[in-house]
Amino acid sequence: MAIVLMYAIVCIPLGWMWFQEKRTIAALPVVTVDDGNFAGAGVLVDLPSGGEALLLAESLSVPDFVGAMHDVKNGELKATGKVIDTITDTQVEYYGFDESDFPDPPTDGRVMLLLSYP
Repeated sequence: MAIVLMYAIVCIPLGWMWFQEKRTIAALPVVTVDDGNFAGAGVLVDLPSGGEALLLAESLSVPDFVGAMHDVKNGELKATGKVIDTITDTQVEYYGFDESDFPDPPTDGRVMLLLSYP
């Protein structure tokens, strides 16, 4: 009986974690050939003080970016990155960043924040 209990203490939590991982993987978005297979992500956020922030994430930062989106509480998003002035041609080519995909910036302006790994 002690051996059964020892296996149960180890196997039940491991089985639950495995099941949760399978559910997470099944919920991931599906990419098709028509999507262009870009590796970046972006979202436009209204700032409470006026204006907007365009948050962009390069390929390795996308999981952190998605996690930050899931952690939004009371309309507040917490993320760190670097403020950029423009989107480079390389970023457009590899990550699919295109500022014209978003509405025109308001008169208060728009801040672009890039989440990336060094």
